[in-house]
Amino acid sequence: MQFSEMLTTDRIYVNPNWAYTFNKFELIRELCQRICPLIPDNQCDCCEIENAVLEREKKQTTGIGEEVAMPHASLPCFQRPTSLLVILPRGYDFAAIDYKPVKFVILVLIPKGDTKLHLDTLACIARLFYNPDFRKQLSHAKTSQAAMQIIKQAEKESKI
Repeated sequence: MQFSEMLTTDRIYVNPNWAYTFNKFELIRELCQRICPLIPDNQCDCCEIENAVLEREKKQTTGIGEEVAMPHASLPCFQRPTSLLVILPRGYDFAAIDYKPVKFVILVLIPKGDTKLHLDTLACIARLFYNPDFRKQLSHAKTSQAAMQIIKQAEKESKI
């Protein structure tokens, strides 16, 4: 599965001012609240999603470095990986492992019980975002549609 298949343009936020007003845990809560109504046939309770993602974040930061944070959780109510992307060109303190601000926060929700799918999903996204040219292009996107176009082009070029 490609990253673009986990996203829709209504789940891509480009430089939203509201994101900069939250601390890391408040931002995660906000992202969970924003994704809930946008998931087709959502069988999960929004509080269940929020609690699962926050519990995972409390164990260890999901700020994986290279300007990327991937808060995520596995939940039994999901049939396929689902994601939301926030692009923060000014940078955001997410307590990343490289101590640098993140420019991309990717909320990833994965079906529980499929470890291979879980690892493959996170690896697919990480491979895409570890490309500095891709990150630079994406950080300059002005709309969610432009961001999706950049993602699809990068996937096509890299055959991810």
